[in-house]
Amino acid sequence: MQDEAEDNGWTLAKNFKLHLHPQTMKEKYNLALDPLPVDVPLSTIYRDFFKYLVKHTQDTFTYRVLDGARVWKTHIPSADIVIAHPNGWGLREQEFLRTAAVAASIVPESQSHTRIFFVTEGEASVHYCMFHADLASQFEPNVRFAVCDAGGSTVDITAYSVSEVHPQLQLREVKPSACTQAGGIFVNKAAEDYFHRVFSDPGAYLRPDEIKDFVKHAIDDFEATVKKAFKDVSSKGSLDIGQSRYTNPALGVKRGRMTLDGATTKTFFQPSVNQIVNSLKKQTSGIECKHILLVGGFGENTYLRETLRRIFETRTAKSKAVSDGVVIWRAASSVIARACRFQYGCCGIERSPVKGIDGRERIPGVWHPIVRRGDILQSDEGAAEEFCRFYQTPSPDLGCVSSVIYAYTILGRKEPYYATNVDGKLVCTVTADINVSGIRKKYWQLDFKIGIQFGGTELQAYLEWIEDGKTCKSPAQIIPNSLI
Repeated sequence: MQDEAEDNGWTLAKNFKLHLHPQTMKEKYNLALDPLPVDVPLSTIYRDFFKYLVKHTQDTFTYRVLDGARVWKTHIPSADIVIAHPNGWGLREQEFLRTAAVAASIVPESQSHTRIFFVTEGEASVHYCMFHADLASQFEPNVRFAVCDAGGSTVDITAYSVSEVHPQLQLREVKPSACTQAGGIFVNKAAEDYFHRVFSDPGAYLRPDEIKDFVKHAIDDFEATVKKAFKDVSSKGSLDIGQSRYTNPALGVKRGRMTLDGATTKTFFQPSVNQIVNSLKKQTSGIECKHILLVGGFGENTYLRETLRRIFETRTAKSKAVSDGVVIWRAASSVIARACRFQYGCCGIERSPVKGIDGRERIPGVWHPIVRRGDILQSDEGAAEEFCRFYQTPSPDLGCVSSVIYAYTILGRKEPYYATNVDGKLVCTVTADINVSGIRKKYWQLDFKIGIQFGGTELQAYLEWIEDGKTCKSPAQIIPNSLI
C-alpha cells in the first residue's frame, strides 16, 4: 500500500480525527494538527471513511453469515446506525458525523434523525465491560467504579455507581465525565520527535530525504513492536530504520537497526501516562471507588496497565470495547442517570432595580441556574425552576411564549450573581403555544416552569405550565451535547 501511495502521489490524512475536536479542546491541550491533504476538506475524508467502513462490514457480513447477502439487503435499509465519539464531543461534532453518514449514503437525509444514534465512548465501554467481563454478577448496589477508555487520541474517564443489579443492571454517573488528550498517538508523536532530532544531528551524516525516510521507518516499527512490548525502564527495544547498510554507533544504529534503552522509551510514554493518572485521581477522589476498568487500544499497553495497577487496583478488558459496547448500549442501556457538565439557566440584560407592574421591586438580570455542574439527572426525570411574566393588559394574547437557555461554561470560578457576568453561551430557545385565561386585574401574571431533563444521552429543555387545571409541557428542545 505504501508503494502504491508513493507511485500515485497520495497524501496521508494523518490523525484527521483531531481536526474535529471542539475548539476549546484544541486550545486547552495546544494541539499541533497534522495538515490535511491539499484541497481535501474534512467532510470528504469522513464521508469516504464511512463508505470504507460500511463496504468492508458488508463484505465481511456477506462472507461469514449464512445467507448474508440476503439478510444484509433485507435489513440494512431500516437498520439503526450507532456512532461512538469521545466524551468531549457534542452537538456540533454529532451533526458533522450525521452529515457525513448521509453523504456516504448510509442513511437517507430524511431518516438521519431517527436512525442515527450517538453515544460517548465512555458509556459504550461500560456496557462492554458489564456484558463481556461478567462484572454485573460481582457488583452490589452502591458500589462505585470508574471506566478508563484509553484510545488513540482521547482518554475518556467516567465514574459510575451501581443503582440496581436485578433484574437488570442499572448505573448512575457519579460526576461529570472527563476527556483528556493523552491517547496512544501522543506517545507516537513524542517518539517521532525524538527520532527526528537523532537523525537530524550533523553526526548522522544524512540528507533531508534520508532523514524523512529513516524517521518514518523508525516510527512505524516502534508502533508495531517496541510500543506494545515496553513494560518498564529495564525493557530494551530494537527498531528497523529501513536501511540495512547504515551503521552509526554514536546513534545506536548497527546494520539498519536502532537500539532503544528503556529510559528513553519511558520519556515517550510518561507525559500521557501522567495525564491519565491525574485525571483518574480527580475522577475517583471522594467517591470510594472500588474498581477501575481499563479498556481501549492504548489501554492494552503493558506500561500503562502496570503503572495504573501499581497506583490503583484495575481490571482490564479487550481493545474492542467501544465497537461492541455501542451495540450493547443500543440493545439495552444500563445507564439511568447522568451528570451535567455545566450550569444551565436563564438570564436578563438589565441591572438597575425596577418596580414591576405588580408594584413590587425587582432586580432583573440576575442569573437563575436551573441545573448546576455535577447535578445528577435521571433519564426519566428533570429539574425545573419556577418563573413568571407580567402583562399590562388583563387579557393578553399570549400565543407563542419563549425562553432562552444559557450555559455557564467557565470552570473553577465562583457562580455569578448577575446574568451579565455569566459569559454564557446561548444553547437553545424553548417555545410553547400557551392559551390560558387570565384573571381580570390591572395586570396579568403568567406562571410557568423551565425544566431540563436527559433524553437518552442528550439534555433537553422544556416549558411547563398549568392550563385548564392540567399540567402541559412544550416540545423538548435538544441542548447541544458539546455543552452537556
